[in-house]
Amino acid sequence: MVSVVDICNQALSYLADSNQSITSIDSEDATAKACKLFLETSRQEIATAIDWFFLRKVGSFNMIGSASGTDTNPLGENPLSEEGWNYTYKIPKDCLKVIAILPEDTLIPTGGLNTDYFRPVQDYVVHFIEGFTDFNGSYIRSLSTNKKDAKIKYQVDIKDLNLYPIEFISILIPLLASKLAMSIKGDKQLAALNLQKYQELLTNAKMDMRNVDNSYTRSFINSKTLNQGNFYG
Repeated sequence: MVSVVDICNQALSYLADSNQSITSIDSEDATAKACKLFLETSRQEIATAIDWFFLRKVGSFNMIGSASGTDTNPLGENPLSEEGWNYTYKIPKDCLKVIAILPEDTLIPTGGLNTDYFRPVQDYVVHFIEGFTDFNGSYIRSLSTNKKDAKIKYQVDIKDLNLYPIEFISILIPLLASKLAMSIKGDKQLAALNLQKYQELLTNAKMDMRNVDNSYTRSFINSKTLNQGNFYG
């Protein structure tokens, strides 16, 4: 298991002629503070760049408003949805990124590679917008759509890096190194070199994820077709 300190020290080792290291992410020295400053944003940047299997989650959000005339607000006496949309939902705190709203005919398999649905994102036709809604006097993250009882695919915000696969960590290290190269050494060339390494690893991971998604989708569709005759119902 790779610890946060290990990740930071590996990133620091990517800095040419640097013998810096940390013993705690919460230390008061400048190096540890720089690592802590950039680690979280780097994690989120990579997490939202790819539709990672291990971050996928499917669930229902709490409705906080609906348009007047809808069956949940026929007279317009209840909280309203955002203008132009029938329903507004509260985005939960553990949501890092909303990916899609599932069509009603989406089949969600259980077990296997991951409990999830496998239709390509470009096939989703349910439109939505994200924003902020004034809810009980304070603004909260919200999602508005015309679909009632929306089932939503999103990325869950897992902050504990000990739970992340090594592939993710391998991409995180050069990205963190590129930011530390500027913060600690002010070296644009070194930052660019580490950023290039990060982008190469990210591109490879995207291709791998796409191949796994396509392969598992074909396998699952073939299985359902043989057993039920029609994957999409």
